[in-house]
Amino acid sequence: MGASSGWTRSTSSVFYRGTATVTTKAGVYLSRTGAALSRVAIVATKCPTCGSVRVYVNNVAVGTVSLYNAKLQYRAVIALPAFGYRSGTVVVKVTSSGKLVQIDGLGTSRA
Repeated sequence: MGASSGWTRSTSSVFYRGTATVTTKAGVYLSRTGAALSRVAIVATKCPTCGSVRVYVNNVAVGTVSLYNAKLQYRAVIALPAFGYRSGTVVVKVTSSGKLVQIDGLGTSRA
């Protein structure tokens, strides 16, 4: 995945494959080009002080995800509802400011 400026990489065994991409800044984004999908999921940390992201496919919003959870949860898989088949660029954009966003991974499916 590509990343805009404003992200840092964090390493820990609690993350999927040992790393996560982390920010507290609104408007920063991660992107994946060349995706062919009708469903998308993110793997992220959920926590009491975590923020939110909006997911886009080809600049069209397909869902907003709150990463708030009363208890700390690493490697949470958050699947968005299915939509019509599309191909292109998937963007995960931070919508909260000053709140933790830890993205562990991005999954796509054609089903």
